[in-house]
Amino acid sequence: MTFLYFSSCLLITFSPFYIIYKSSKLNEIKSNQLILYGFIGCIFTQFFKMLIIATFLPSFNTTSIGIYSEIIKIFGNVIDLISMSLVLKFAGSTGSKDYRILAIGIGWSFSHTLMSQLIPLVIGTLSISFDFSYYLDSIESNFIAIQQLVVMKLVYSYNKYNYEKNNSKQQQQQQNYNEKEKQQIQHETLSPYIVKILLIVYLTMNSILEFIQDHFSISHIHFVVIQFLYTLTFFYYSKYKFLILK
Repeated sequence: MTFLYFSSCLLITFSPFYIIYKSSKLNEIKSNQLILYGFIGCIFTQFFKMLIIATFLPSFNTTSIGIYSEIIKIFGNVIDLISMSLVLKFAGSTGSKDYRILAIGIGWSFSHTLMSQLIPLVIGTLSISFDFSYYLDSIESNFIAIQQLVVMKLVYSYNKYNYEKNNSKQQQQQQNYNEKEKQQIQHETLSPYIVKILLIVYLTMNSILEFIQDHFSISHIHFVVIQFLYTLTFFYYSKYKFLILK
C-alpha cells in the first residue's frame, strides 16, 4: 500500500512535465539541449545559494519566519531571477522564442521539483504511517512549477525590453510594422511596468503566504487553494500562452 501512495504522489508531481513536453511538441524540435540548460542552471543556482548561506549565514534557519529570514529568502529569489536571465542569454537564439522559453522553463522547474520533492516523498510515502499532506505537497509543487514557467517568460520579457530600450535600430525596425502587426504585438507583449510588478510579486508572495499560514493558522488544504488562486492570477496577468496545445 505504501508503494501505491509513493507511485501516485510521484505521478502527480512529475507527470505534468511529461504531458507538457509531449503536448507542446518540444520533443519534435530537438529541445533537449535547451531543457538541459534550464535543468543544470537550476542545480548550480541552488548549490550557489546554499554555498552563500553556509559561508556567510551559517546560523540561518530556512524554516523560521521573521523579517530577517524573509529578506534572505527574497534575496535567494533575486538570485534565481539573475540565473534565469543568464541561462536565457546563454541559450542565445536557439529555436523559436516561444519554445526556447518553454523548454528552458521546463528544465528549470523540473530540476527544482526534483530537488525539493523527491527525497521528502521517498521518506514520507514509504514510511509505515502515510499522511495525506504528501498529496497536497505534490499538487502544490505543480503550482510552483507553473509559477516558474511564467517567471521565465517575465525574465525574458524584461531582458528584451532593456535590450530594445538600448538599441535604437530595433526601435526603428518596429516602426516599419503595419498597423495590424502593431496591434498584435501590443496585444501579446506585456507592458514593462506589468513585468516589473509581476516580478516583484513573485519575489515577495511566498513570504506573504508563509506569513499568512503561520499567523492565521490556515490548514494545509486551504493553503494549497490559496496557492492555486495566486498561480491562476499570476498566469492570467502574465499573458502566458505557450502551454496551449499545438
